[in-house]
Amino acid sequence: RWVDTSKYQPSDLLIVRVTWTPDSAKVAYQVQNREQTFLDLNFANSQDGKSNTVLRESSRAWVDVLDNPTWLKDGSFLWLSERSGWQHIYHYASDGKLIKQVTDGKWEADSIQSGRLRLGWSHQSIEDINARQWDLIAEQLRGEHKGKPQVATNDLNRLRDIVQSGADDLWITFHHAKLWWTRLAPGPVERDATSKFRRTRQPWSDRSENGRLLVMNELPGRIAQLQGFRGTVCRVQHTDLLQRVLEGSRSPLSSEIASQRAILAGHLGKAIAELHWKDFETLVDLVFRDSGWVRVSVLGQHAKAYDLELREPITGDRYVVQVKSRATLADLEATVSNFSPDDYRRVFFVVHSPAQDLTTAENLPEHVEIVSPAHLAELAVDAGLANWIEDKVA
Repeated sequence: RWVDTSKYQPSDLLIVRVTWTPDSAKVAYQVQNREQTFLDLNFANSQDGKSNTVLRESSRAWVDVLDNPTWLKDGSFLWLSERSGWQHIYHYASDGKLIKQVTDGKWEADSIQSGRLRLGWSHQSIEDINARQWDLIAEQLRGEHKGKPQVATNDLNRLRDIVQSGADDLWITFHHAKLWWTRLAPGPVERDATSKFRRTRQPWSDRSENGRLLVMNELPGRIAQLQGFRGTVCRVQHTDLLQRVLEGSRSPLSSEIASQRAILAGHLGKAIAELHWKDFETLVDLVFRDSGWVRVSVLGQHAKAYDLELREPITGDRYVVQVKSRATLADLEATVSNFSPDDYRRVFFVVHSPAQDLTTAENLPEHVEIVSPAHLAELAVDAGLANWIEDKVA
């Protein structure tokens, strides 16, 4: 029997989780759009396939898929959500009516700010945990997870991982679209008004050892995917990759790619020096257009003070580009005097053949950037314009 999903556009439909209700009377399935800005939990009748949406999570950024509902004996369910900015458990009636928020607080933020690794296991005494009474704790967990021995075993193993973790073990978490890492200090599990915890040996950090910010969309996928793990603790399989991320180093293959990019940029820089003036001007236009800015002036029909005026479509910030075949420091200063940082976010001064005093210029205004042929070559590599330049010097 087919489930009725007609309220969604087929081209914008992702079914991301499917499970049965405990009585097998309904199929619980979760739906997202392709932009992942919402997530619906739907219940479909197993007899006729008709379905209704019992709750929706939405965000202007994206909504993570966390887990299937956890069913309770009375037909209600527990639901994991990050709607508040922190991951918490909510208790819903079987018809999708919110009964209450079960957990609260800001564990991730508090852990990072206070230098702690917080943990649950609220039904296990801190004395038994620190005494490492694993047989007793295992029996308790089997009672909590009746009929699910593997869940109880996993729960016990994760608790042991935390309690027995040494000073050299790395711990990571994800918060506010960044990876954070630390190591634990020697010492027992402690407890405060919020939860049990272990102290960290060093503050949580969201930067690699060489200072690079560890934002999610720049991490390797094999590391970023760990954010989707819904348990308390998981072991990182790709430890060498994680180590490189935290060190800010590269693999031999990545280093070779970077080296070849630099060689290509060097060759393109030589080619740019041979371009006809009009081709050089066109290249500049192509590079800046590829950056996502909207050109609001027409190349070749420019105002006296600049060659290109650009606008950032979201913020509305304005930029100007002055293109010169030859230029000195005095030419730059004359151009800069025409553009206040109050009116223009940035002034790009692009020069085909800069004079010596321009190549060594220092203490430029913050909103001014000189684009040399070498820098333009790097931008051309990023914009995928190597073939275009190759054709122009054929």
